[in-house]
Amino acid sequence: MDHTCHFTVGNANLVGTLHRPSGERPPVVIGAHGLLGTRESAKQVALAEACAAAGMAFLRFDHRGCGDSDPADTRSDLLSQRVADLLAAVSWVKARQDLGDRFGLFGSSMGGAACLAAAPACNPGAVVTWAAPISSDGVTVNRHEAGQFPALNVRPFDVTKHLAAIGRILICHGDGDAVVPVAHARAIFSQVDTPRHLIIFPETGHRMSHQRHHPRFLSEAVHWFARFLTPTL
Repeated sequence: MDHTCHFTVGNANLVGTLHRPSGERPPVVIGAHGLLGTRESAKQVALAEACAAAGMAFLRFDHRGCGDSDPADTRSDLLSQRVADLLAAVSWVKARQDLGDRFGLFGSSMGGAACLAAAPACNPGAVVTWAAPISSDGVTVNRHEAGQFPALNVRPFDVTKHLAAIGRILICHGDGDAVVPVAHARAIFSQVDTPRHLIIFPETGHRMSHQRHHPRFLSEAVHWFARFLTPTL
């Protein structure tokens, strides 16, 4: 079962969709979308449905300036704002009496960077990233697309300082990614704590262009979350 939900960060209203399986107080995965994405991204929806089928709830939400949520704050840089949004989602999940205490984070692209930056502050039980950049160095942004979102204040960033405090992380990346080079995934893997696992998907771009990789990605991600969020299963 899924339903629309709302929570706040400061004075801004964020809109999400909560997929909640049957059962008492299931663990939760919180998903953070990419730079110009929304909670309706194909990976978010597919992973939400797969997690729910495995007995885990999933919250996918629109960051400020995207989808149905309130506009972005032009005074704040993008990564700091996305981290604040994500931590607000964590707080909302923790306050719900119908959800369990264990939670994980999933982030795609810039959402992955937000998860890496937020993880030390909220201590998730597990993290999964897809095509996450370790920094803005070497990342290619489509300026035409980004120009449609002038309120997104994209400044240079680097999440390296957060990595040593992160463990229980699955890092996924395509070796044909022309937006965030695969070297970012290897750099993240070399600096995070254990348990950790790196999967490089062959001949795959930033948006997981080959459909044949979708089943494996979903299976690996769900298994990783279940391993740490539902240890009795």
